[in-house]
Amino acid sequence: MWVIPREELSSVQKLKKILISPPEISYSDIQYILNYIQPENFFDFRHNHQFESKIAGIVGMPYVLSAQSGTAALHLALKVLGVKTGDTVLCQSMTFVASANPILYERANPVFIDSEPETLNMDPELLEKAIQELFKKGIKPAAIIYVHTFGTPGNADEVMRIGRQYGIPIIEDAAEALGSYYDNTPAGNFGDISVFSFNINKIISTGGGGALCSKNKKYVEKARFLANQAKEQRQHYEHCELGYNYQLNPFAAILGKAQLPKLKHRAEKKRELHRFYFDLFKNLKNIKLIGESHKSRSNFWVNAVIFENYDTYNSMVSLFEAFGVEVKPLWKPMHMQPLYKSYMHYLNGVSENAYRLGLFLPSGSSMTKAQRDQIEYIIKKL
Repeated sequence: MWVIPREELSSVQKLKKILISPPEISYSDIQYILNYIQPENFFDFRHNHQFESKIAGIVGMPYVLSAQSGTAALHLALKVLGVKTGDTVLCQSMTFVASANPILYERANPVFIDSEPETLNMDPELLEKAIQELFKKGIKPAAIIYVHTFGTPGNADEVMRIGRQYGIPIIEDAAEALGSYYDNTPAGNFGDISVFSFNINKIISTGGGGALCSKNKKYVEKARFLANQAKEQRQHYEHCELGYNYQLNPFAAILGKAQLPKLKHRAEKKRELHRFYFDLFKNLKNIKLIGESHKSRSNFWVNAVIFENYDTYNSMVSLFEAFGVEVKPLWKPMHMQPLYKSYMHYLNGVSENAYRLGLFLPSGSSMTKAQRDQIEYIIKKL
């Protein structure tokens, strides 16, 4: 157990708590919104269309729908692909639960795939093994949900090859990966459908919100129809299908318009922060900083480290907590969650080890030099 001298604690308690992924909302963003505080803008969805157009330009997907959340966008993606009760959907195990929950919304069956060790993204070899075994049982998966873990693209071209080879559509869950690239192509440009999140902790935040993108116009048109309560084009209110209230609030879209021009700068600041962590950890042999593959350029939405033993893990947690720095365990894999542990899974032990010995580190794009100095001081005490 580390004992922190009282004089050291008093010298740092003046600093604000350093959070893992705080939003970066500037006064200029607030002023941008204030310029639109007029009654007519509360229901003016032209702001949504303008926001969608800007997203399309960044991602390179011609058709975009802004949605209430990334989860709503993912749910709509499953709907437009025709996923239904009893279908099988392949999903990453090392992910936030929002990647898996929409599968259950449609009463489909998730099959969880473990991670490759470099980036903790879906392991393509396990993915193909799962597909082949399911085919032998007469089961063709309805979709693959491929997540860019922590904002970093993994072996995307191999996953896409597998999807094409077996005729399975891919939903690219790029919720955390806006501003990331794989093989010089923007994340969110690979799947049949891709989804993003603008939640409060994302690199671009609208306080909530998401987007669905595709090169298939019909997919996005169908998603837009379902997101607006599936209202038929009639003079009266006519509904032939089950719809949802998944539209993005126009004021969230206004904030998004203010934020998007800052994406490139924020992504670079996050990459600088990753280099800062890399320099701090490079000589510590019992700690591994999760990086990027040789083909990817990550926005490093959040930085993560994995320890070789519990002693070092516990020491770092104690130090960070003592100095007011937020750290959290990595996501508990879906195959270990009480909600999902009864579903089929293909494992190699990577995600479970990462969960038990891994931590999220503060990764805000607005981190100050004083905060970095504080973190450096703590890590050098290990």
